[in-house]
Amino acid sequence: MGASANADVVLREIEDELIVAGTNLLKLRFSSSCDEVIARLLRAEAILKRVGQVKGSPMLMKKALFPIMTALIKDKLLKHRDENVQVIVASCLNQATRITAPQQPYMDDQMRDMFGLFMVVLRGQLSRLTGDNYDRAVKILHFMGLGRTVLIMMDLDIDQMIVDMFQFFFDTISPNYPPVIFQYMEDVMTLVIEESDEVSLELLTPLLDSVRMDNKNVSPVSWELGKAVFEKCSTKLQPYLKEAVKKMNLEVSDYAEIVVSLCTTENMLEEKTASAPSEAEQAGPTSQVNDGEVVQLEMDIGVHRRRRARKPNSLMRPEEGYEHIWRIGDENSSKVSRDSAEEANTGKRGRSKMNRGSNAEYEDEIVDARVKVWWPMDKAFYTGTVEAFDPLSKKHKIVYDDDEEEVLNLSEERWEFFKERQPHRVQSAENHAPESLPRTRKRKRRERLVRRGNDSLPHHREGGK
Repeated sequence: MGASANADVVLREIEDELIVAGTNLLKLRFSSSCDEVIARLLRAEAILKRVGQVKGSPMLMKKALFPIMTALIKDKLLKHRDENVQVIVASCLNQATRITAPQQPYMDDQMRDMFGLFMVVLRGQLSRLTGDNYDRAVKILHFMGLGRTVLIMMDLDIDQMIVDMFQFFFDTISPNYPPVIFQYMEDVMTLVIEESDEVSLELLTPLLDSVRMDNKNVSPVSWELGKAVFEKCSTKLQPYLKEAVKKMNLEVSDYAEIVVSLCTTENMLEEKTASAPSEAEQAGPTSQVNDGEVVQLEMDIGVHRRRRARKPNSLMRPEEGYEHIWRIGDENSSKVSRDSAEEANTGKRGRSKMNRGSNAEYEDEIVDARVKVWWPMDKAFYTGTVEAFDPLSKKHKIVYDDDEEEVLNLSEERWEFFKERQPHRVQSAENHAPESLPRTRKRKRRERLVRRGNDSLPHHREGGK
């Protein structure tokens, strides 16, 4: 009891400090001195490092974060010209991304600006090898792979930035770097390749250049980095590599042995690679439930994954009915009450109220209820039944009408109670939305940004776990 009370006191203290730090940042002017800006940013950074992940945390913590989250994305900080300010802002944004994972903390345009700043910091600080700013850059690079935030980059239509990042890695890596930098770069590039729909020629080019035979002596560490990525992603890269060799009329003997092997080996793996995409288009990737999280399983060797459909909350598009995670405290936000559940189940005319984000939270009282869940990549609702509720993870098991199952935190999904249509009632074309698809048509699965390895990061655990 005493430990719990002490934890609550510490949490309240952090919330108060967040509000003060965020308010102080918002009060900054474009004319504020660099010393004043840096001092306030350092205070905010220190507090953010103490914050655990927001998921499952009290609404008060989200409200306490709001001033800092708002200040960091303002032009007077995000686009500040001072190098030290840029690095500390990027570090704070990296912490914000950690805290809100797996949801993205900002709208897409702001996320593009954030990743652009990350690239500026990586280019300017990694080569320093020592110092606080170098340490901040290393943490940004680390979390791009470990926290899988690079997957958000892939969904923001900033492909050229990703290509430039690959080229930067190969141009920068050297024997002077500690082994962890090599590993972090390898992790990021491997993740991008394995999670891509297709590997473009633009993305493959810097990878190929790194493993040219003449680069082995010029930049041996770059050579080893490229070779390591090729070896880890050989199955995914093989068909694109062969196509690139033909298009660019390359002589494979000018490249590392792994390239020669992938281009000349004829085996069953190649045949499966050529035939698998059509199967993947029909069946989609498989998934399993692991400790309440929906985890994407590795597909059969050679299957090309399509680009992931991000979680609805990470899309944060108003046309889909979502409120931004940090738009907190709106008194006009719609609330979903028990009455809406009764209305949906009693057959009254009209549409049941929309459940959005954290505006309403249901537990075991909706077990056996009929619901429909929005799948943004399909742009359709799918109907199913709430089969169970896990009080520990606060997640519901949904069994869809086509027998597919998902375990979801409904407070983070777009969904509605589903009222069965009467046989004689015809739905107008204007209001028509597909409720379900025939069994013979396989729908695209939603894949989620999965926090792999987050337990090894400080501050990444949720309280009590």
